[in-house]
Amino acid sequence: MAALRQQEVVCIFAGANTGPGTSIVDTKTVTLTEGKHALATMVGFEGFVFTGLPETEDSVEARFFSKLQCEWASARGRESVCFRAGPSDGFHPVVEAILDSDGVVLNHKGAQWLRGHRELVLALVSRRGSSLRHASDALREDRDVALAAMAESDEALPYVAQQLWQNPDFALALLKQNGLLLQHFSDSLRALPEVVMTAIQQNGTALEHAAKKLRGDPKLVTVAVQKRVEAFEYAADKLREDRQFVTQMMKINPAALRHASDEVRSDPKFVLPLVRHDESFLQFASDELRRDREFILEVVESQGDAVRHAHHAMWEDGEVILAAGKQDKRAMRHAGKAAWNNRDFVLTMVRENWRELRHASEEVKADREIARIAILQSPEALQFVAESLKEDPEVVYWVYQQNEEVAVRHARPNVFTEREFALAAAGVQVPEEWLLS
Repeated sequence: MAALRQQEVVCIFAGANTGPGTSIVDTKTVTLTEGKHALATMVGFEGFVFTGLPETEDSVEARFFSKLQCEWASARGRESVCFRAGPSDGFHPVVEAILDSDGVVLNHKGAQWLRGHRELVLALVSRRGSSLRHASDALREDRDVALAAMAESDEALPYVAQQLWQNPDFALALLKQNGLLLQHFSDSLRALPEVVMTAIQQNGTALEHAAKKLRGDPKLVTVAVQKRVEAFEYAADKLREDRQFVTQMMKINPAALRHASDEVRSDPKFVLPLVRHDESFLQFASDELRRDREFILEVVESQGDAVRHAHHAMWEDGEVILAAGKQDKRAMRHAGKAAWNNRDFVLTMVRENWRELRHASEEVKADREIARIAILQSPEALQFVAESLKEDPEVVYWVYQQNEEVAVRHARPNVFTEREFALAAAGVQVPEEWLLS
């Protein structure tokens, strides 16, 4: 007859309410000892269900099942379940019962021994890392058990024994999974180059949690930046202020400039040559330098579209945008509201192209000189002038002279009933200043 194979367990959980999905294959009246023995010798059964508590010494009606469907209701459950499980099936039925009950089934004194069963707990935490809280103190100190739990979920972290956070072997293994966990290890481990190197090789930004001395180690910082450029932010000040070292980091990733010291990022002598080589470097300069009017004017003199990387305050400066647009017309698309409210800026733009009037502020759209310049280029410009000018007889007549249909389409209807406009349209009396030619 078959017996329990090595590492198999037979255990009883109380507080069950079985459901219709349970497949009962056989029923026997037995003591629990007899039922456990029978379970160990029977093939194809996961366990048996009986009504009562696990410590009963009376005979019970044991309903042997090949499939179990139940709810775990703690004290409200009327039934108990005896399971047989082992490593071959990952202790499946026992693990499922523990997970489904959120560990409540382990509270019964007859089941607490399972908290110290290493293979079962390994299977349990591999399914749900936070289940490490159900393990015995000894297993929470077990390196492999803790690693399995943390590999499944960081939610296991609060339940890892404190002494493991001072264990170098545990650190090296765990940090290969998640370098950011370096922050939870002891100060002494965070000062070990080997430990920190392992962490940053997995995630460069783990450099933030390294000991201060190691954050000034050029080799470690270089590896960290190779993994994640953001890691440079956590390097020691002496490295972030070292222009030569910053240049080396930028060869790895140009965005490293963003994380250099403010002093370096605000140095026009350092930044300008970079921008001359590649205008995108401007975006990584300090806000102070990116809003430095004289510096930006110097940049856009030969790289107009670089203005897109300047501080947005520069987009509101009509002179800066005009200077940039003179070098590269694409720069004009970055003009801000303040620029389009600047009469001189809009006047320059409209002289280039009447359609630019549509971007101007309402105040500038009401400027008669600008409106005249636009309409001289095309009568269609009437659609972009201020509403007040669309009912101005003189302005509408400028359009009417060129294209009556356009004037009718865009002007306010009441302007055509104005005496001055009617006389001009009839050719009876046209003020000299109304004539475009």
